[in-house]
Amino acid sequence: VGLEAAQLDEEDEAGEPEIRAFAPYPLTHFARWEPAASVSEAIERWLNAGSAETDAYQQARARVQAAIELEQNAVVRIQYFLAFHSTDARRAWAWSVHDTRGAKLSGGDTLYSGGEVDELSLIAAELFSLLMESWHDSGDADVRLVNLLRNVLDTEKPAWLLDVARSGVLVPLSLAESADAAQRIELELRRLLERRTAETSVLSAALLVWLRTFDPVDAALVDIERPELRHCAALLVSNYPPRNLPYGVHLQADWLKALLAGDGVPSLVERLLRSDMSTDDKRQLIHAVATREISNGRAMIEAGLTRKDANYPDCLTAFGAFLRSTDDLQRLAAAAEDGDPNNARGAIEGLRRSPHTGAEAELRRLLEQGSDTGVKSLALGALLSRTVKPDALLDEYLEHGKDASLRAVAVAHIPATNPARMRSVLQDDPSPRVRQAALARLAEQRPESDVERKDLQFFFQQIADRDSSPVIRSAARKHAEDLAK
Repeated sequence: VGLEAAQLDEEDEAGEPEIRAFAPYPLTHFARWEPAASVSEAIERWLNAGSAETDAYQQARARVQAAIELEQNAVVRIQYFLAFHSTDARRAWAWSVHDTRGAKLSGGDTLYSGGEVDELSLIAAELFSLLMESWHDSGDADVRLVNLLRNVLDTEKPAWLLDVARSGVLVPLSLAESADAAQRIELELRRLLERRTAETSVLSAALLVWLRTFDPVDAALVDIERPELRHCAALLVSNYPPRNLPYGVHLQADWLKALLAGDGVPSLVERLLRSDMSTDDKRQLIHAVATREISNGRAMIEAGLTRKDANYPDCLTAFGAFLRSTDDLQRLAAAAEDGDPNNARGAIEGLRRSPHTGAEAELRRLLEQGSDTGVKSLALGALLSRTVKPDALLDEYLEHGKDASLRAVAVAHIPATNPARMRSVLQDDPSPRVRQAALARLAEQRPESDVERKDLQFFFQQIADRDSSPVIRSAARKHAEDLAK
C-alpha cells in the first residue's frame, strides 16, 4: 500500500477545498492531493465532506461502495473493506458481493484474479458471522446464508470457502451452548462425513457438530460403528489430550468433556479394533490410541499384539508409546528380529517413537549385534532420527568399510545444513548405491541465491560428466537442467 491520501479538488462555498476521492495510494492524477495519516482518516474526511442535506450515513455507504466497485485490484478492495468501522457497512458490502459474485462463492466460477480468494474469504467470514449471530439471537437466519453453508458442505467447493465455514461456523457451533443450529445442517454434515473426502481438519470439526444433533450425545456412538462412519472413531479419539506431552490449553465444550470422560468412547474403540474394520481405518485408530490419553489405551494395543491380525505391525509401532520396562523393550526387539520385514519395520518405528530412556540402547544393540542387514538399516535410521547431534554416528557409518546399505541410510540423514558432506560422499564413495543416495539428498537442497544455484548446477554438471554410473550421470544431468530453468 502506497501513501494514504485524501484527494482534494475544487473549493466549496466556504472557500475550502472539496474532497472528491480517497485511496490507499497517492492520487497523482488529480491536480491537488494531500496525504492523510491513515486510510481511516482519509475516509472520515471524505465522508464528512458530503452534503448536509443528504443523510450522511447513507451517502457514505453509497460513496464507499461506488469506490470499491470501481476498484479493479482485489488487494486494494481488501484495504477498503478493512477500513470499515461499522458492522452494518461491512455487511452491506458483503451482501453486495454475494449478490454480484455469487458464482465465485458457490464454486460455479473458479476464475479468480490475484488476491480475490483472500478478498472473498473476508466477505464469506462476514456473512457466516451474520449467520451465526442470527442463529444465536433469533434461531432463524436469511435463507441465502443457510444455502451458502449447505452448498459448500455438500459440494466441498470452493475449498477455500469450506475452510472459512470450518473456522467461522463449524468450530463455533461445536462450542455453542445450544445444539439447535446444528440440527439445521445435520444431513449435510452426515453426508460430508460419509464421503470423507474433505481435509481432516474439516472432518474433525464437522464430526463434533454432527455429534451435537444427538440427544443424548453418546447415542451417536452407535452410528459411528456403521461401516460408512467407522473412520470417525479416530477423529473422535483425537479430542483426548496428547499422550506423553505436557498438557496445554485444551478448549472444549462441556458436552464433549462429559462424552470423553465416560466409558462409551473407549468401549467403542475396543469393539472396532476387534472388528472387521478396514486395515487403513484401523491403522488410523491405533495411531490415535497411541498418541492420545484415552483410558485403557495400553490394554487395547496389547490386545492387538495378541491377535496378530493384519494390523500387528501398527500395534508394534503404537506399543512404543506405552513402554514401561525392560520386558517391554525386549518384546519389541524380539518382534524386530522375527524375520518378517513388516514386523521389523513396525517394532523399530515403535522404538524410535518411544519416550522410554532405554529405547535408544535397544536400537543400538540391534544395529551392532543384529544379523539381518535390513533390520540393522532400520535401526540405524531410527537412531539417527532420534539423535540430536548425529555427527559421531554419521562419521562411524559413512566409513567405506561399513556395509553400503548402512552408508546409504547414513547419507539420507546428513543434515540439510551440511551440503558439503553430501558432495563429498557423491564424489568419493565407491558404491553407486551410496552415491545415488547422496545425489538424491543433494537434489533436495533449495539454493537461496542465484550464486548458490549456479554453483550447485555446475557441481551437478561435473557429476554428469565424470561419474562412472550411467544412472547417476543421467540423474545429475537432469538436476543440472532443472536448475538452469
